[in-house]
Amino acid sequence: MFKQPLRYSIIYVLLFCSYQFLFRDEITWMMNIFTGIWMFLFLHFIKWCMVPYDWNKHRK
Repeated sequence: MFKQPLRYSIIYVLLFCSYQFLFRDEITWMMNIFTGIWMFLFLHFIKWCMVPYDWNKHRK
């Protein structure tokens, strides 16, 4: 359940840190890490919203 959003957010952080390392003077670590965390939370929320809730499960 956590694998896909975590994988995407780690890939994002690694790609942008490597891009900044190669083409800029400094790396904005905090911005990249916080954006990765927000990306993880957003993707996890989207995945959670796609799971249908069975309303008839609680009716007996």
